[in-house]
Amino acid sequence: MARDAGGIDVLVNNARGAVAKQLVRHEANEIEELFKLNAVRPLQITARLIRYIRRGGVVVNVITAGIFVEMTSMPIYGAAKSALHYATRILRQEISDTGIAVIAVYPGPVKTKFFTRAGASAPSKALKSRRVAHAIAEAIESKRSVDIYLPWYARFLALLAPWPLRLTFRAAVPTHIYRLEPRCA
Repeated sequence: MARDAGGIDVLVNNARGAVAKQLVRHEANEIEELFKLNAVRPLQITARLIRYIRRGGVVVNVITAGIFVEMTSMPIYGAAKSALHYATRILRQEISDTGIAVIAVYPGPVKTKFFTRAGASAPSKALKSRRVAHAIAEAIESKRSVDIYLPWYARFLALLAPWPLRLTFRAAVPTHIYRLEPRCA
């Protein structure tokens, strides 16, 4: 279809779904399905369609500002969106010379049926979906790789969060230890 239409200008990955319950109470199939929906399928779609996105095109991945905090009521959702965050960062690096922009969107809670469907109560202060859509549209028009934090102060969550987490590992030669320190984005 993309080939017949002459290419893709914009690809938006906005899949989201959650089940509000403790990590240890999830069935194996729930974990798998939530990861497929929130991380695996958006990545598969992007990998499949990236060759059809024209120079000057845009890939948008809607993640969540929740990845910068512990989402104890929806831990599988948070984990899957963290995976999408990581892959979005790598994608941005991998295709930086193609003329295709990669936009990462980190909205806080949005007034939709998301929380009801997840079995959770919606936060009293939530963004209007129209506001999120408008911010995404503006970023698409800019054709630049950017991070969008909604509301704007969600950016501070990213700066204060230990992302990426401190990682210490030993090399094959046990006399060397490599330490990757957290960095501010």
